[in-house]
Amino acid sequence: MREFQHLLTALAQHRGDTLRHRPLRVCIVTTSPGDRSFAAGVDLAALGLAEALSKAGHAVTLVPLSIDNGSGQDGLAEWRTGLDSHGVHVAPLPERAPVPIDAYAHPALAYRVFLWLREHSFDVVHFPDRGGYGYYSMLAKRQGLAFAKTLFCVRSDGPTLWAQSFGFAPSGSIEDLTADFMERQSLALADAVVGSSNYILSWLDAQGWRLPHDAFVCGPVLPHQLRRQAPRGGVPVREIVFVAHLERQGDLNLFLNAIDLLARHSYPDLQVTFLSTAPLKEKRESVTYVARRIERWKGPSRVIADFTWSEAVAYLNTRPCVTVVGLSMCGVPCRVLSLIAAGAPTLVPAVYGMPEHLPDDARSRNCFDPWPAALAKRLEDTLEDGARSLRPAAVAEATEDAWLRWHEVLGQAIDDGSVTPPPVTTAPLVSVCMTHHNRPRYLAQALKSVREQDYPRIEVVLVDDGSTQPEAVRYLDELEGEFASRRWRIVRQDNRFPGAARNTAVKHSTGEYLLFMDDDNYAKPNEIATFVAVAQRTEADILTCFSDTFAGDDPPDPTRLPLNRAPALGPAVAFGVFHCGFGNTNGLVKREAFNRIGGFAEDYGLVAEDHEFLARAVLSGLKLETIPEALWWYRTHGESILNITDRAENQIRVLRPYLKVVRPELQALLLYTLGQFLSRETPRLGAAQWLYTWRGMRRGLRAPDRAILFRRFARIVRMRGLRAALRAVARFAAR
Repeated sequence: MREFQHLLTALAQHRGDTLRHRPLRVCIVTTSPGDRSFAAGVDLAALGLAEALSKAGHAVTLVPLSIDNGSGQDGLAEWRTGLDSHGVHVAPLPERAPVPIDAYAHPALAYRVFLWLREHSFDVVHFPDRGGYGYYSMLAKRQGLAFAKTLFCVRSDGPTLWAQSFGFAPSGSIEDLTADFMERQSLALADAVVGSSNYILSWLDAQGWRLPHDAFVCGPVLPHQLRRQAPRGGVPVREIVFVAHLERQGDLNLFLNAIDLLARHSYPDLQVTFLSTAPLKEKRESVTYVARRIERWKGPSRVIADFTWSEAVAYLNTRPCVTVVGLSMCGVPCRVLSLIAAGAPTLVPAVYGMPEHLPDDARSRNCFDPWPAALAKRLEDTLEDGARSLRPAAVAEATEDAWLRWHEVLGQAIDDGSVTPPPVTTAPLVSVCMTHHNRPRYLAQALKSVREQDYPRIEVVLVDDGSTQPEAVRYLDELEGEFASRRWRIVRQDNRFPGAARNTAVKHSTGEYLLFMDDDNYAKPNEIATFVAVAQRTEADILTCFSDTFAGDDPPDPTRLPLNRAPALGPAVAFGVFHCGFGNTNGLVKREAFNRIGGFAEDYGLVAEDHEFLARAVLSGLKLETIPEALWWYRTHGESILNITDRAENQIRVLRPYLKVVRPELQALLLYTLGQFLSRETPRLGAAQWLYTWRGMRRGLRAPDRAILFRRFARIVRMRGLRAALRAVARFAAR
């Protein structure tokens, strides 16, 4: 088990150093301070750090994010005055992305952050671990594409998987798989990670998360307005305030059962208050349950809701009360610490690393084990002795000083360090393995894009997979002369579907790297050069990238925005069960890696061979990365082979490498999970789907590319029947 230093201890090693203090350009990316979300405590830490750094003379930019629309400025109203007075610049992302992004919410937002950061210059950028929004930015730095002189720091209060494992956040969404992957990658790629407790860093280490060498423990910097109250001691208690998410039944029952035990004694004037920051209308069931359970309590009781957190802290500091913190509030320690630092007498559950934040002598008095009898005993002792404030183990001022001094160390590292990516010194031969079937017009455009590459050493191996149209055969004959002069190859074979055609291309190629390309796609001029440069810098076995989508029979117009941009995730194994987040066929593969896993599967009549290939590669231990740049154009049209094959059969094909690596008794569970996903994606033809089908027809009639959509519909009817076509229309409407 790895041991983690406290930041104060690590800084002691620099005590004798002469550090040049210079203003840094610091960016702090945070989730929107909406104040009622589970992660709102992260926002408090970001706000406190922004205030402290700005006050110390650094140029600080705060970028609030919202998963709904990217811009998190709506939740900043309460803090705006304080931020402005400290000189913190608030810069929400533009409400609209520079290009339409076709991705799940977390990757789309991470990509928007990357695009925004690339247009600005910062010395240090801070990210929260939740959401993994720094992933693409850190990936670009690692690959030598951007941010050569920027340090990326991630603050960890507990990632999505941790929050779900302990009930702090709901589970069950495919979206969560993207967040989990990007959070893992962000922590591994960061220049430094600061955990709010030794507990959370040890949990990450025990779960196999990769952490950088510079991984420290340090509490959050609290905003000054939350630590301005004087501590209190020995105050008679007239009220017990339970602060928690009231919808957490287990949390609620622990407190109510403790109150039942306390009710055996006589406290007729002692009020019990349930305090929640969520609106009361969202908690009706919980409020009804509390009213029924609290009947045994002889004293007054009430429920207060719809408070902001600062209002809640102010309320607790003006009442002769003791605050009981529910387990549901301990997922992000900043909120609990803000109560303690503000002087509110508080009882804290001894879970999730919370005792680390309290002085040793206070743990026996102010911490309780999470069961009713232990909490009841702490309440009895507090009622007898009076409520006493306590101070965090590392007081707010010392914590702030540690963060400020650490930024001086970071400034020194930026000045002294050499972070320029190494230059690419060799140009290995790249074999472009292209497959073709009856699309000569598209093939001519694809070859033109290869000829326009700015990389010097390319060979093309073109495999014709059984073309039958006279114009396709004639065009191949016309290419023979050029191919012979360039020492390229044309290979003709019977129709065997893309997997077999790609394997044939590899057999006739000689390059150290293989670039797979379909005849209907279009390479951007820097595609191969960028792939090779990143491959040499990262030593990746396989590289994929983003793609820009266009429609029509003509080549893409680089001066116009694409229909959308499709980000890839990279080696996202769990997400890969459901969607191909690895990337697309249009990727670069080391020949040695290709041979090691045996190439593409050659099932006739099925597609998704690239999805299956990439999943097999990652599961076998090959190193795959995605480049956060759109290096090629993806053409959408009615003749795509995806539209004439069965999605469920394709998806089962993708699952084969997963079934080989899981224990036999879990294989049925994996198949069941995929079946549930597919049934939700493709519902039966009941009343609901007929409604979606009608909506899809109406939407298709209004779409600018309706001619393409209806050709696609007719093709599916011809190849797979009307029922399959109607399901496709319903899926189109449900997007």
